[in-house]
Amino acid sequence: MQRRKLLTGIAAGSIGLTAGLTSISAKRTGKKNGQYQNPVFEPIFADPSAIRTDDGQYYAYATMDNWGSDRGGWHIVPIIRSTDLVNWEYVGDAFDSVPDWYENGTAEFVWAPDIAQYDGEYHLFYSLVDFSPEYNWEHQSIGVATADSPAGPFEDQGEVLQGSDVGVGNSIDPMFFVDEGSPYLIWGSFDGIYLVELARDGNGWEYVGTPVQIASDRFEGPYIIERNGWYYLFVSSGGCCGGPDDTYQVEVGHSRSLDGPYVNQRGEKLTDAPGTLVIDDDEQFGAPGHNAIVEDDAGRDWMLYHAYDRDEPGFVHGVPRRPLLIDPIQWRDGWPRVTTRTPSLYQRRPVDSR
Repeated sequence: MQRRKLLTGIAAGSIGLTAGLTSISAKRTGKKNGQYQNPVFEPIFADPSAIRTDDGQYYAYATMDNWGSDRGGWHIVPIIRSTDLVNWEYVGDAFDSVPDWYENGTAEFVWAPDIAQYDGEYHLFYSLVDFSPEYNWEHQSIGVATADSPAGPFEDQGEVLQGSDVGVGNSIDPMFFVDEGSPYLIWGSFDGIYLVELARDGNGWEYVGTPVQIASDRFEGPYIIERNGWYYLFVSSGGCCGGPDDTYQVEVGHSRSLDGPYVNQRGEKLTDAPGTLVIDDDEQFGAPGHNAIVEDDAGRDWMLYHAYDRDEPGFVHGVPRRPLLIDPIQWRDGWPRVTTRTPSLYQRRPVDSR
């Protein structure tokens, strides 16, 4: 499956290594006043999660990646900040080193963080990934770290759940959600997407009860929002990590209940069928996926996601070169989509009233 491709490629160290870190191709023209240009942050910012703070600033967090020696090398959950979703500055890393609580192998990677503010603290949920040659998928785990500020420093609080304990292989891609006062974890990959209730365990968290499957093994990277009495489950399908011609895309289903059933626009359950398409690739950007959503000052939803830029190398320093892109969500007949269902090169800027 998709994440296995990434691990194999990094382990071999042979997939198109290059030092090409240029930002925007000189051949692109046509941006008008009041527009921004994708990508909005480079060279790499995969699996983004984002939050807007009370002072109006946006913070985004990404998978651990190698930005190259001239950009600080490996960043263990890099944090960036913006006032307008377009201009971003690097703040620091959430971790100085990979958390060491994993007990079933060698955890070398921190993937797909999710940020949430809860009970006066910032909670950063993350995937702790075993990078053994066999890819120890049944024991992949999810942990949490906390901080008083979205910029950190984050203090690791250890394990939330382990795949082998809950019977969910490749337990990665967490998302924290509070529904009617109760906190939940949504997560999963090639064993399906699941939901389970959470409870505080000191400064950390533990799961309560039995996980409920809400989408099939077609998907990963779940992200849920609630709008007008509907829960919308955004999920990514296809291969993420083989380069710009890979098949990653974002799909969606909705439900009247957090625990489903989530259905596509044809009424088919996401446990059995694809979701409704939100965004797919085009001639400029390949394999868009793993999204988060925030609102601007006008109350408009914006999707943050990664994709490959076809003007740039597919891989840098042995890892997929997936910069950060943003696009506004359009709502049509109660369903979300990116305008053309493909990434924008140019788009009208988000509303910033400050």
